Amino acid sequence: MGDERAKPKPSATKGAARAGCSCMGAAVFLALGAATVFVAFALGRAYERKPSDRQTITVDELRDALKDTGAEARRRAVEALGERGPEAEKAAKDLGELLGDKSEEVRKAAAEALEKIGPQAREAVPQLRKALEDGAEEVREAARRALEKIEGKSPAPPAEKLPTPPAEKPPAAAQNGKTAPAPPAETSSEPAPSAEPKK
Repeated sequence: MGDERAKPKPSATKGAARAGCSCMGAAVFLALGAATVFVAFALGRAYERKPSDRQTITVDELRDALKDTGAEARRRAVEALGERGPEAEKAAKDLGELLGDKSEEVRKAAAEALEKIGPQAREAVPQLRKALEDGAEEVREAARRALEKIEGKSPAPPAEKLPTPPAEKPPAAAQNGKTAPAPPAETSSEPAPSAEPKK
């Protein structure tokens, strides 16, 4: 009986194994950079509660969350930065880069966030001008509003690209490697004046 009680129970062994795995997983989690994942998770929880909770996350943490692989997490981080207004000035460059994001929702949110930051977002003006030619109408409109807010005037519409005129084809003889014959000289139908006799 004493020997039986001394042996570890199977349930206890499994529990210890799970605890060991949990500790190892936590170590890997921290090693891979848990900050970005935590911010994305915190943003999700904040959106589920109330907007004021989003203010507990710093601008720098939100900037890190812009690099998240999930489009939804990036969009939430962008919107949270927009809510900070001019306070998020140092995120203007990051938001400008997101105007080229593959997600239309992220691009639109980035333009709207830059509009809320206002004149302090001048660093993103080149990207906003490029966004005026975005394939999505809502993104173009958001970029136009952002430029108007930042620069204090409506942006000039992008220049239309004129079609290139077709090149003139050379004469058929020249295409065959032969020199085209010169056109015949025009002859006048009027008679040549007669020479006056010498006196």
